Amino acid sequence: MIQFFLVAFLGSIVASLNSMTGQALTNRPIVLGPLVGLIMGDVVQGTIIGATLELAYMGVMVIGISTSVNMAVAAILGTAYAISTGQGPEMAVTLAIPCSLLFTLVGQALTPVKQALCRVGLSQAEKGDCRKFELWHYLIWCYQWIVNGIVYFLALSLGSSAVESLVNAAPEAIISGLQAATTIIPALGFGMLLNLCMSKETIAFFFIGFVFSVYIGVDNVGVAVIAAAFALIAFFFGKSGDNGEEEEMEVAAPGSENRLLDKKTLNKIYWRSYQLEADFGYERFQGAGFAYSMIPAIEKLYSDPADVKEALNRHTEFFNTTPTCVTLITGIACAMEEQKAKGEGVNGEAISAVKVALMGPVAGIGDAIFWGSYRIVCASIACQMGLTGNIFAPFMFLILFNIPNVLIHYFGLMKTYELGSNAIGKLYASGVMDKVALCCSIMGMTMIGAMTASLVGIRTALSFTIGDSVIVIQEVLDSIMPEILSLGAVFGLAGLMKKKQPNVTVVVMSLMVIGIIGAWVGFF
Repeated sequence: MIQFFLVAFLGSIVASLNSMTGQALTNRPIVLGPLVGLIMGDVVQGTIIGATLELAYMGVMVIGISTSVNMAVAAILGTAYAISTGQGPEMAVTLAIPCSLLFTLVGQALTPVKQALCRVGLSQAEKGDCRKFELWHYLIWCYQWIVNGIVYFLALSLGSSAVESLVNAAPEAIISGLQAATTIIPALGFGMLLNLCMSKETIAFFFIGFVFSVYIGVDNVGVAVIAAAFALIAFFFGKSGDNGEEEEMEVAAPGSENRLLDKKTLNKIYWRSYQLEADFGYERFQGAGFAYSMIPAIEKLYSDPADVKEALNRHTEFFNTTPTCVTLITGIACAMEEQKAKGEGVNGEAISAVKVALMGPVAGIGDAIFWGSYRIVCASIACQMGLTGNIFAPFMFLILFNIPNVLIHYFGLMKTYELGSNAIGKLYASGVMDKVALCCSIMGMTMIGAMTASLVGIRTALSFTIGDSVIVIQEVLDSIMPEILSLGAVFGLAGLMKKKQPNVTVVVMSLMVIGIIGAWVGFF
């Protein structure tokens, strides 16, 4: 029970730190699995399970309020159940979906409570009370991780014995089928990623990664280096995409000799920008978090309480973008607030309009680069380490992913504040953003191809006897193309998800059933 208590509350707070760190991805299985394993006394097994879960749900992305599987629940409960019952990664993968569904139901039941708390916080902004607004910002975050910890603890303490009994009573065909399902489910994640990254310009790089892995035997780290080389070639030698408008654009920024926001104030805004989703609510999404980050600027620029109240309410309006790239908008908002405070012709409506206009394009670029491409590269490297039980896997993942996270947060704020309200438009006009997006897609597609070959691993046990000869179907398939079943599964599931757009949870459960039936009839 002490172990379950530590797993529940330490796991909950580490997962919740994701919303306090600009989505540093502390809620992913590759991070939480080893933590749970450490507490449960088997950090190596926890690392292996975390890596397996990360691969199984590689395609799961949280965009806005859309998600098919709660990764923190899947990792914390799945890993704890698997270790406590003496089972392997296949059990964690199997339990991830039902645990996630149960947690989602609990979360939905408690949604009115959180919304009531968010509403109290917003009411403080409506009064112009920055201190109480900040207090509720932290209270809402604390409420979330405490409630999650309680739910985790109850699920672990009440469910472990039931799960253990179920595992011991399960027929061998079901266990074998679940093991087979763990090789199929990653194909779904990679198929979803194909739909996100694939284009006629980048599809060839999928097969380049696949060939390097299958025929040459290059591991995922090596393929990542090769993919980076292709991306650099595309960036420096590809078409610039300059639309010829750069010279016509005027940068609207306050004069550098008359800036009102000093470095100390900007640094405060920088640190606060990481907490964009700490008090995420379904009414305003990231609006309260954005306003929290703007408070140092608001208090520096405005002395009249009425102006403070107006600005605070302006920035609690609906807002939603990629947390990693939010400071590209925050810096512009600061520059425009400064222009307004100095009476340089900028009004509150213009500031709100610029935020609304930019949050979509910035989110589109940020999601594609960081969720659809770079995260995959980092996870593939870390998972290859994690599958061997290397306990440094989560540290590798967090360091690799968060280097650009930190750099973009800092320099994004400083540079866009310096350039002003036309900063993003200037980058688009120069063609730099298009080239960066293409390079990241090249890296993502190359890594998806390599991981399809090395990490899906669908194989059949079918064989036929003709006279004195035994024909092993897998050997025949390997003679045609190694990992051809894995390749077919990825493209087949990509086509299914693109055309039919079925519920991801239903598809995952269906793949588990296919694995069980396939093992029962002897296909796997």
